[in-house]
Amino acid sequence: MIGVYTVALFSVILFGLLESISCLGLTLDQCDCGFKDENDRIWTNMWFEDYTKDIASPHEDHDYLVMNYTVKSIRPTTLDRLFDPNNVQLTDGGIDMTVKSDDSGTFTSASFGSRRTDILYGTYRINVKTSDVPGTIAAMFIRNDNTEIDIELLSQYKDPAKVHYAVHPQIYESNGSPSPLTFGLKDLSFDPTEEFHEYRLDWLPEIVEYFTDGVPTHQLSKNIPEKPGRVVINHWTDGNPNFGGALPTEPAVLSVSKFVMMFNVTGNTEPLACQKSANACSIHDVTEEQILPENIAMPSSSMPSKRSPTNSTSLPLSTSLGRKPLDNQDLLVKKVIGRCLSILLFTGIIIAIAIAIF
Repeated sequence: MIGVYTVALFSVILFGLLESISCLGLTLDQCDCGFKDENDRIWTNMWFEDYTKDIASPHEDHDYLVMNYTVKSIRPTTLDRLFDPNNVQLTDGGIDMTVKSDDSGTFTSASFGSRRTDILYGTYRINVKTSDVPGTIAAMFIRNDNTEIDIELLSQYKDPAKVHYAVHPQIYESNGSPSPLTFGLKDLSFDPTEEFHEYRLDWLPEIVEYFTDGVPTHQLSKNIPEKPGRVVINHWTDGNPNFGGALPTEPAVLSVSKFVMMFNVTGNTEPLACQKSANACSIHDVTEEQILPENIAMPSSSMPSKRSPTNSTSLPLSTSLGRKPLDNQDLLVKKVIGRCLSILLFTGIIIAIAIAIF
C-alpha cells in the first residue's frame, strides 16, 4: 500500500510542477499552429472581442469600420436605412447600437464590421441582448458584392421570439415567400431582451450551420457563398410591415458584449508554421483568457496588438483579443499569475508532506 501512496503522491507533485511551468508560458504568439473549435476544425486566424473590458471603441480601432452610409429603399412604403456612426457607442456593458428618430422624424440606425474583406469560411459568434422595442432588426452577417449569410433577430416577435437564418441570393416560392432551401425561421425558448445569448454560424464550403447558445438549430446547404467578404453587425429599421414591422416608437438599443470568429482568409498558400506549438490553440483557452495576448504577458504601457507575430514560413495570424486598457491588462496578468502561484503553493504543500512522511 505504501508503494501505491508513494506513486500517487509523486504523480501529484509532477502534475503540479508541469502545470506551473505551462501556465507561465500561455501567450498568444505561441498559437502558430492555428486555432481549434469545438468540432476540432482548425482555422488559421482568430478574432476575439470582449466589449465589456475594452476601452478602444470601434471608432478608434483601425480593424473596424463604423458604417456611415445610406441604403436606399426599393419599396415606396419603406424608409431609407440611414446608418449613423454616432449610434454605435462603447459603454461599461459593451457596445450599444441604437435605432432612433430625431425631432424631424428621421430614423437612424447603427452598424459596424471588420475592415478586412478577405474572410473565407469559419465560425462566427456574437453575444447580444436585443431591444424590447418592436420594429427593429438586429443582425450579424458575412457579405460580399454578390452573396450574404445572415442571422437576424426581429424585435417585433414576442412569445415566442424568433431568429431568422438566410443565405443570399435567396430562392423564392411561387407565392413570393422565401424557400426553406435558403431560409429558416426558428422559435427561441427564452426572451432575448432579458439576458445576453450567443448566436453563431459556421460557414463551411458545402453548408452553413446555425447555433443558439451552442446548441445546433438549423442548416442551409443551397447557394453557399464561395468568395470572401467582411463581417458586419447592425441594428436597423425601415418600417417594412412585411418584415421588421412598424417603426419603433422610442429609441431601441441592441447591446453587444462579445464577438468571436475563427476563420481562414484568401491568399493563404503555405502551411501553418507549428514551430512554437505542436497543436492548435483551443477556442476555450482563448475566450476564457487562459491564453494572453503576447505583448501583455507582463504589464505594459502600450495597448495590446490585434495581430500576432508572423514569420517567413507561417500564415499571417490576424488574431485579436481586443484592446484591453492597462488596468484590465494588469488584472488579466494577475489572474494568470495568481493561478500559477496557487498551483505552486499546492505543489509545495504536497512536497512538504512528502518530506515529512519519508
